[in-house]
Amino acid sequence: MRKAWTLAAASLLLAGLAGGAESWVEVRSPNFAVVSNAGEGTARQTAWEFEQVRAAYARLWPWAKLAGGRATVVLALKDEKSLAQWAPEYFEAKGGIRIVSVSTHGADTDYLLLRPGVRTDSPAVVANYNLYRAYLSSLLAVSLERPLPVWLSNGLAAVFGNTSVRDDEVQVGRPVPWHLQRFNDRVRVPLRALLEAQPGSDLVLKDGQREAFDAGCWVLVHYLTFADN
Repeated sequence: MRKAWTLAAASLLLAGLAGGAESWVEVRSPNFAVVSNAGEGTARQTAWEFEQVRAAYARLWPWAKLAGGRATVVLALKDEKSLAQWAPEYFEAKGGIRIVSVSTHGADTDYLLLRPGVRTDSPAVVANYNLYRAYLSSLLAVSLERPLPVWLSNGLAAVFGNTSVRDDEVQVGRPVPWHLQRFNDRVRVPLRALLEAQPGSDLVLKDGQREAFDAGCWVLVHYLTFADN
């Protein structure tokens, strides 16, 4: 799937550039290349935000492979239509989840596909929550020797995606209100089902079930990380 996604992405980008159907811009920062059809301002802002959160994760997890010679390419897309063109498999499935970010990995390059304009408006959650979650998922995938269970990868991204980078401090793990609300107000995913979920299961791919799964993953990882305090 990763190889097919990479080939499709390259083909679409070349076709778009050759046909002049859309205007694309590339912005490079020290650690990222951002390619966007949402304008140079969006591309530059996205690159800056990724650099900020990369610095934060470098301090939190010195073991993470932040500088392993791999390039990171970010496709910052302007709307859901653009996202559907680049990741059609998520939009073709009936009842599939409405994604705002996807990550995949090549031999020496990591790819992040996202809509940077989709930002949270909760004061308890950083505006770039979706952006940070996408980067964190990609970072975990390339930093560890083997893939994490879905619940753990999803939960870590959900918990540590809410990282606030300030001049004098980095805040990590503040509660995400909608996960708490869903966990308390709706039918919860049984713990065994949560732990045994696979990438292709309905819990992961179906929109109605994914919300409950995300909430359960967030609660479990938050508890395992911060319960002693």
